[in-house]
Amino acid sequence: MWDDLIKYILLEKLGYNKSADKILIPKTNYYVISNPFYKDTRPSCQIYKKGGLFKTFNSDVNGKTMLEIWEFCKLLGFYSEYKAYVLQYYNITSDEASLNKKFKEKFHIDFIDNSEQVDFTVNQPEKLKVIPHTVCEEISLSEFEYTKALEYIDELCLSVADGLRPCRLKIYPEDKSFEVCKTAIAFDYEASNYTKYRYLVKTKKNRFRANGIYDAFYKVKNKEYKNTEHCYYVEGEKDCIVVSKYMYDDCYGLSGLSIPKCNPKYHPKCITVLLDHDKFYENCRRIFNSFTEMFPNSEIVLRPKIMIWRLKDGKFDWDKKLDFCDFHQNGKLTKDIIKTGLLPEEIIKSNKIFKNSPYYT
Repeated sequence: MWDDLIKYILLEKLGYNKSADKILIPKTNYYVISNPFYKDTRPSCQIYKKGGLFKTFNSDVNGKTMLEIWEFCKLLGFYSEYKAYVLQYYNITSDEASLNKKFKEKFHIDFIDNSEQVDFTVNQPEKLKVIPHTVCEEISLSEFEYTKALEYIDELCLSVADGLRPCRLKIYPEDKSFEVCKTAIAFDYEASNYTKYRYLVKTKKNRFRANGIYDAFYKVKNKEYKNTEHCYYVEGEKDCIVVSKYMYDDCYGLSGLSIPKCNPKYHPKCITVLLDHDKFYENCRRIFNSFTEMFPNSEIVLRPKIMIWRLKDGKFDWDKKLDFCDFHQNGKLTKDIIKTGLLPEEIIKSNKIFKNSPYYT
């Protein structure tokens, strides 16, 4: 219930995503943010959309590493906004709420002094006790691990020269997701100090890490960028590299579904944004608006990477499992598939993943 209030305070009042020390990255159930209580140059806190719980990993506020939403708002000086939001959300007047003892206790609402000023202290230890899982440290890579990374790159039908850099990451004790696997592939963003890492694991959960500030789009290593009239912006660095092998047009990569805060110098005539299916509908409007704002004079086309037209009811099936890299590995990817997202009938018939499609036999 707190999502709108959180966005109002962070984006509207505190100006998050407008400077390097005010970073907000949306996730499914929470926001990853830089610490609002002191100047912080990396995302080091979480605040949950539903419960409103604020967690800090690199400091404490009044001796606490977790704050409830009312404490969070009060210490930042937005207690009156908090109270107004609660009353509006439950459609209750101030007089009605003041007489409801359980309501006041549940939401920690005080109607005595609306201009209450609260002093708070921030204690930042010299050594961080808890390190967020998004912070990584590269360490030396063994010959075995390097070979393991090269085998993974070869399976993708790509090479180190394409921009996939084998590396080894130090796993902090607090990060219990990957206690065994330390080998990863790094994607270096040459236009910034941002690096994206992908662990060499089969599971799709918690397989990505990152270091630095995400303030530029990914550019494919060794590709000559010519400021083409039409450009592709592709979700995922790996698929971006694959697309660049088939298309003459300039190709840029997105780190997941996040849009960097930057001001591109070149504005192409047309931009095609290609996203994975899984979270397309819940993010397409936000991403379209971000690109429209960033490229006001460009035509923006946004769609899932792979689509199937169902003849029986005249609707699209969105492919849920395969991406461009999968087709590239099997020698099935073509320029037309990238341009249209539509698969040739012979590919659909030979793949059981499309068994619900009317084309499947």
